[in-house]
Amino acid sequence: MGKIAFGELVRQARTHQGIPLRQLASQVGLSPSRLSRIERGLRPPPPLPQLRSLAQALNLPLDRLLQATGTPKEVLDHLCWSRALSAPSADLPPPLQACLSRKNTFLTPVISQEGALKRVQLGKVCLQVVSFSRKRRLKIVIPPEVVLLLPPQPPPQVSTPNLFPAEVKRLRLVGDLTNAVLSCPGFELNSLLPNASSHQLGLRKGCSLWAAVPVAAIRVCEGKEAEG
Repeated sequence: MGKIAFGELVRQARTHQGIPLRQLASQVGLSPSRLSRIERGLRPPPPLPQLRSLAQALNLPLDRLLQATGTPKEVLDHLCWSRALSAPSADLPPPLQACLSRKNTFLTPVISQEGALKRVQLGKVCLQVVSFSRKRRLKIVIPPEVVLLLPPQPPPQVSTPNLFPAEVKRLRLVGDLTNAVLSCPGFELNSLLPNASSHQLGLRKGCSLWAAVPVAAIRVCEGKEAEG
């Protein structure tokens, strides 16, 4: 069987199951006009949350939808396990969640891409992100709870994506969590981790460590969100 385009795959699955376009659009959080243009190949596939909703609504494997977008096979594992990421910030007051999200929001130029996998420049660091946008600059949000902190010794595997050195600039307790403000090469990043993990790492102001961000955990803003 030849490779089928993403929009055609969605259209075939939707019509096969007898789901009206407007109903599917409502289920996955898209406007009917945008879903129609996606099916006709006039718009790129939607962001990952809507892709997961499409997979569920159409009873299709997520990796099949992703392969139809041209996403390399080696990227699929990153995308499929990212839903299991914990989100300790869900227990934070909404104003604080919004504040940390704003501080971890960056406008980054795209320097290369392969299907849905794009490489963007943040400060002096090249990050891998997942996006189907055709724009050459992407507005990204790095949720503070997904920033992984690793001890400086031994050095992590250099093949680990989105790995960069960092230094603790400030620390503050937020209930059962520690907010570590990190000075990274050319940018500042907020992280959130349980207090027990902070103690285990021996975090203190001025200490050096490694930070890593899972590829699929980086949120790429699209539409009106990207314009704000």
